[in-house]
Amino acid sequence: MSNDVREGIATSGRIIEEMDPEALVDADPETVQETVEEYRGEITSLQSDQALSNVFGMAAMHPNPHLRHAMLGVAADRLDNAFCREYISSSTHDDVDFVAFEAILLCGEHELQEAIDDLVPIVGWPDEGPGDMTRLEWGGNPVGVGRASVVTAEFEIFGTEDPDTLAMLKDHYQENGRFPTEYHYNAALDHAGSDDADLDGDAPDGMVPIPGGTYTVGVDPEDVPFDRFDDSYLEPQGVEVSPFYIDKYPVTNAEYDEFVESVDDHSVYGHPAEPDDKDRTRITAHEDLGPDHPVTGIDFYDAYAYANWAGKDLPFEEEWEIAARGPEGYVFPWGDEWGPDKLHWAGNTFDTEIETIPEWTDLLNETLVDGPNDTQTVPVDAHEEGASDFGVYDMLGNVWEYTKSGYMTRQEVNPVFDHPPGSSHENLIDEHEAFPVIRGGSWSNIPEQASAVFRGKDLLTDRHNEIGFRCVYRP
Repeated sequence: MSNDVREGIATSGRIIEEMDPEALVDADPETVQETVEEYRGEITSLQSDQALSNVFGMAAMHPNPHLRHAMLGVAADRLDNAFCREYISSSTHDDVDFVAFEAILLCGEHELQEAIDDLVPIVGWPDEGPGDMTRLEWGGNPVGVGRASVVTAEFEIFGTEDPDTLAMLKDHYQENGRFPTEYHYNAALDHAGSDDADLDGDAPDGMVPIPGGTYTVGVDPEDVPFDRFDDSYLEPQGVEVSPFYIDKYPVTNAEYDEFVESVDDHSVYGHPAEPDDKDRTRITAHEDLGPDHPVTGIDFYDAYAYANWAGKDLPFEEEWEIAARGPEGYVFPWGDEWGPDKLHWAGNTFDTEIETIPEWTDLLNETLVDGPNDTQTVPVDAHEEGASDFGVYDMLGNVWEYTKSGYMTRQEVNPVFDHPPGSSHENLIDEHEAFPVIRGGSWSNIPEQASAVFRGKDLLTDRHNEIGFRCVYRP
């Protein structure tokens, strides 16, 4: 072992000690950034693969997402090194959205071919399936910023938007593991949601009664005032449900924070498949979001734990849809016609008309680059004119809402895997139980997604600033 290698490994060991997970686990973003910047020069000067592997291996497993995020910028300074490129590529599957989104941006900006294997499972190959990027005019089944950023990154990596060329590149990559022209990175040239139950009494605090009975769930695409995304709807069917109560509004930041602060042992309420020591602090806790805004920055397991703590449950998607559509089964809570001023969606978030997927994608990418700001959520009671006839508010727009229904199985989600959640994010991608249905659209979405009948999905370990939840109580 040369002196340079020995010194590099010693330096990496010292840096790892200074970024000790126990010391920085709860550190705020500013403290983390200062720590990373203090050692940035030393890290980027490391020439030993082993030393860089040690540092970025530590970063990948660090419990503080702000450190994982900050280290992406350091890795981008050393794209001549395979371990740094791998750190960026694998971080596209980080379960905290601002980490994953930054990694996705870097993959596209620097055209990291090795990231294809990490990006394709998110939206698919560019010429097939629900992630078909060539269907530019309202194609695929996008659910927000994540989809927009991945599609943009894939276009940048493939270097084209031509469908035939994309198909050719895909075929060559699948066969050879690379594009037709071998790519050698040169950092100097390229920087860059009992039938006998009695609802006659007082409803639980903050909840609305939904009578039992048979309701229509699903919709004929011809009854929706948009001619796109018709493959995302359930076929119309009569569904019999028992009476239940549903939260009048989505769970707010204040309500969720009370849960986190008042519980000493979160394993008591958590899902049995989760690690006992999971930190349930929302990743948006450092952002300037009001206490009356819907909670975001939590995953499916966090929503499950809150509902359990509150003595409630997450709704099945059928319950959610019935509460949103009302007794008449409208397409929107207020009726069958689109009402752009009755919800918080991308049009009023960005104060502009959005006519195509590329326009929408550009807006979301600008938001991603600019970072958290006041163009996100609004108070849960900001659009009372958008309530359903059952008196349930904020069902559309603002935030997507977790349900306990599986997107692929259409049964109750049973998120128990051979590996504990968080142990390896990528190996959940192929698990049917890993994708709960989310409903309602968010501040970042277009009208087609913001209806009471559209079905979205997301990986249950991901924490986004677009997804929250509300609870139900079944007597």
